[in-house]
This record gives sequence, structure tokens and C-alpha cells, in this order.
Amino acid sequence: FSHISEVLEALSDGALILEDERYASRALDAIETYYKIPTQEWPPPARRSWRCHLSIPNSSALLGVALDYCSGFWSAGEIEFVSDRITGDLLPRFLETWRKQDEFWARPGYHFNWKIVCCADSGLGALACGESVPDLPEVLEAALAGVLDVLDTMPTEGDWPEGPAYHLVSLASGLRFGLALKNAT
Repeated sequence: FSHISEVLEALSDGALILEDERYASRALDAIETYYKIPTQEWPPPARRSWRCHLSIPNSSALLGVALDYCSGFWSAGEIEFVSDRITGDLLPRFLETWRKQDEFWARPGYHFNWKIVCCADSGLGALACGESVPDLPEVLEAALAGVLDVLDTMPTEGDWPEGPAYHLVSLASGLRFGLALKNAT
């Protein structure tokens, strides 16, 4: 699973930077392979019972960025193929979890890395798919609320209970989504 996501990211970057249709075509091949794995098998085995494990929002962002970078090379049917999994499976899992607050990262008192990454990455997936996302305003509001919740509690000095690496990942995730949201509006 992680190998496919790393390959997809590199191919998507190649399509964008080199403006090369071959990279976009191979990225689509990687997505087809990715989609052969049922969503519930993406998380580690011990966490497969979770509706919205971190790997699901991560995938939403990864696939959304690939869609954004490669869609100029893909047919309408290929774009729909990629976006359908994001809008019909990944984002509904995020939104249901956010509404129910029944997984730890979605709870109001949780102000750490998982919340900001799950929210930011789901927001990126939603922005990539745009108006084809059912409940788009609610998804974006939830994503922004989660990102801001964590950013509001993040000390400027970088003292982060989860350590400096998590501090940087959290900050980068929030800022990446914020920039994408700003550019979309």
C-alpha cells in the first residue's frame, strides 16, 4: 500500500513539473491499482474497524492532488473514475466521523496531529473534486474547523507534546490546506 502511494505521488509530481502525459497515464495506472484494494484494507490491520483511519484522509489528499496535477491529461471518464472514490467513499467516511465524533481524532478535546492531518487532507480531497462533492460546504467547514482547532492550540515555540516532527507535519498539513482553500476562493 505505501509503495503504491509513493509511486503515485512521484508520478503526479512528474506530470505537473514535466508536463508529460506519460507520467499522468502511469499515475492513472497506479490509481487503478490503489483502487483494487478495498478502502477498509488501507489502514493497518489492528485499525481496520475504524470508519476513518488516518490513511483514508491521507488517501483523499493524495488522490485529490493527483487529480489536480493530472486531470489536464485525462479524459472526463478518467477524472470521474478518480473523483468518484473520493466523493463517494472517502469524504463520506470523514464527514460521518466528524458529525458523530466517535473516533478519537474528531472529538472536541483532541488537539493533536491526527485531527489536523485528517481534516486538512480531507479538505484537500474535497477541493480537488469541487462541486461533485455532496455536502461540499459542510466538508470544507469541518475540515477548516479541525485545522483551526489544532492551530489555535499549537504553541509558537514548537513545544508540541508529540515531538518536533509531529509539530512540523501538523503545521505543514494545516498550511497546505489553508493555501489550497485560499486559492479556491
